[in-house]
Amino acid sequence: THTVLWDIAPPIDLPTHTVLWDIAPPIDLPTHTVLWGIAPSIDLPTHTVLWDIAPPIDLPTHTVLWDIAPLIDLPTHTIMWDIAPPIDLPTPPIFINGFAMVLN
Repeated sequence: THTVLWDIAPPIDLPTHTVLWDIAPPIDLPTHTVLWGIAPSIDLPTHTVLWDIAPPIDLPTHTVLWDIAPLIDLPTHTIMWDIAPPIDLPTPPIFINGFAMVLN
């Protein structure tokens, strides 16, 4: 489980939050980019999750869960995924606002 937490202050107008991770070989998944744009004044119309996964990996499921508090103040967005063995991916670095951090 990888948890990405952000603290977003009102009054909102979150332009773009990009979460990039690079997973070291031997897996060599190129890049998973999670992008979401949250429209001002909320109503979060669309959350787009894009991933580019190189074969032959065939990761079974990537589940993105978020819990968004009404009227904003978005306390926490949690991204969880489940990667089936035998792939033992190390913990990826998470880049937020140019700072790399590893969350377990």
